[in-house]
Amino acid sequence: MNAPRSGNVAHLANFSLQHVERVEILRGPGSSIYGSNAFTGVVNIVSRKDISAASLSSGNRLDYDLFAAHSFQDTLNLTIQANIADARGEPYLVADSYSNQRVTTSDPFKQHSLHVALEGEHSRIEWHTRELQMADFYHTSRISNQYNRSLQKAQFLFAEHEFQLTEQIQSTLLMDWVETEIHNGNQSTAPGLFATISQPASDEPLHGVGIFEDRRIALNWQNNWSYSPQTNVQFGLEWQQNSELRAEGYTNFDLVSLLSRDYPIQYFPNTDSVSKIGTEGSQRFMGAYTQIQTHAMGVDWILGGRYDRYQGLSGQFNLRLGAIFYPTDAWQLKLLYGEAFRAPEISETGLIRGITRAGNPYLISESINTTDIILQYLGDDLLLSVGAFYNHYTHPIIVGDVDGLVSFVNGTQQSSQGLETELHWQLNNQTRLRVTATHFLNSQPRLFVNQTAWRRFS
Repeated sequence: MNAPRSGNVAHLANFSLQHVERVEILRGPGSSIYGSNAFTGVVNIVSRKDISAASLSSGNRLDYDLFAAHSFQDTLNLTIQANIADARGEPYLVADSYSNQRVTTSDPFKQHSLHVALEGEHSRIEWHTRELQMADFYHTSRISNQYNRSLQKAQFLFAEHEFQLTEQIQSTLLMDWVETEIHNGNQSTAPGLFATISQPASDEPLHGVGIFEDRRIALNWQNNWSYSPQTNVQFGLEWQQNSELRAEGYTNFDLVSLLSRDYPIQYFPNTDSVSKIGTEGSQRFMGAYTQIQTHAMGVDWILGGRYDRYQGLSGQFNLRLGAIFYPTDAWQLKLLYGEAFRAPEISETGLIRGITRAGNPYLISESINTTDIILQYLGDDLLLSVGAFYNHYTHPIIVGDVDGLVSFVNGTQQSSQGLETELHWQLNNQTRLRVTATHFLNSQPRLFVNQTAWRRFS
């Protein structure tokens, strides 16, 4: 569900949990199987099926939230789910972005979604469409109740077919299609800034709407080879293309004249000035991976690797190693090493120079190497885990300055290390105690980790 243009999961905003059966999190770098964006973890969202239910919710800030689902079971199982919600939002008193005043704002939203799944014995197809409208509050990090608004549309189509390639090899073919559309309205300057250089003269602030449309199509071939009772081998191929179909801005001042300082600049009362804000390019890549899981000498061993080749970038090989030793039935000692990378996204490289922001076509992939040593006790009612970790970041993609404009740059190498512990204690059937703690052994990389937390589980 990662957005084709930006790589993030913004289209999961206000995603109804009514659609979700469970969420699985694979911790640690996952590029040895999943490629780019599996930076420090992978999240698998399993949708609900075989349900018939309806619910209606309301509250002080939520006008209504209606969900309905029904399943039809026959040779093929069909599940249809729909959700619609309308919320007036929470009130906030915050500092205005363009003055010393404090202003009142809120975060209202409307959203609706439809999810359809059709499943047979060996095949499955799912289609999901959603639309989300938001307004006010923080938008592009600036307060502007009059102009801040956002419309997000997304469609997802996923299909898979399982078959027996040989007696020992189980194969799966997967197709993934995503198309999204974003309309972002915002204010870029304080009022009156162009009053003396505009024609006709206007003291309006520079404001407008950016429209982005993108598409992804991906094909994946996955295999699991049961080589022996102790050994499984996974291998596969992936092809993907991300495309920026539309990247246009509609503003109330002529941006081309403004950027070239061709005064006076034309003022358009109805934000009719059109300019390209993205290169509307494509990003293709291919990946191939293999992984061996085996048990020998009382230890579970994992060895895996994946090679990815992105158009216009150097190839990336990522390794995964693991050894799990079992001193007793309850105790485990894990030694884990993983590598991951994130290729620059179209939104980071293809953004055309504007008033405050610009893309950086010279970005290179960022990468992370992680080492974990974990001692774990797993009893009937108690789980106790104590571990040490070391993370090393190379060429991190961070927000920076390019010719005086906000952009993305490759930062210097960083590292972080620390200790962590986790306790799960099932006191009785109704009560569980959970305690977790993490201690970083160095303070500076903590700031870096927080800067990249938005893509932690891409």
